[in-house]
Amino acid sequence: MAADKVFNQVPPRVLRPEHWLTIMLQTGRPKDRLRAAQSRDDLELDGALLDQILARHNLVPAWPRLQTLSDE
Repeated sequence: MAADKVFNQVPPRVLRPEHWLTIMLQTGRPKDRLRAAQSRDDLELDGALLDQILARHNLVPAWPRLQTLSDE
């Protein structure tokens, strides 16, 4: 679900941070996983929405690995 914003009187649709985190997690590239782990604490996330997206894409098991990666 994209967020509706307004920029110069044009309503673009922007991906929410929960979707960006999911995409970075899904790619599996080390640099994406690291970026997601570093960004996770800086972003205002909707936990329920993130849970839904992770479940939809079968990424629930990958989420705890991301959390431990950011603690290293």
